[in-house]
Amino acid sequence: FRHLARLRRGDRIEVRLENGTTVAFAVSTVRTVARADFPADDVYGDVDRPELRLITCGGPRTADGYRDNVIAFAAPSP
Repeated sequence: FRHLARLRRGDRIEVRLENGTTVAFAVSTVRTVARADFPADDVYGDVDRPELRLITCGGPRTADGYRDNVIAFAAPSP
């Protein structure tokens, strides 16, 4: 997750499921947001299809962790 912020629209992410099959997702957006402004509705809200959210810390280090979150949003890819 260290390089999550380097992802770009259209980049492919493959997820291996517990049953051994692989599901492909395409990155739609990568956002860096202040931890205090975490977009909970965008990340955890209802969607009408499978979607993937990858979240890691970002920005400068602070006394209690990192200032920001980096969030990659992805949708199923054919």
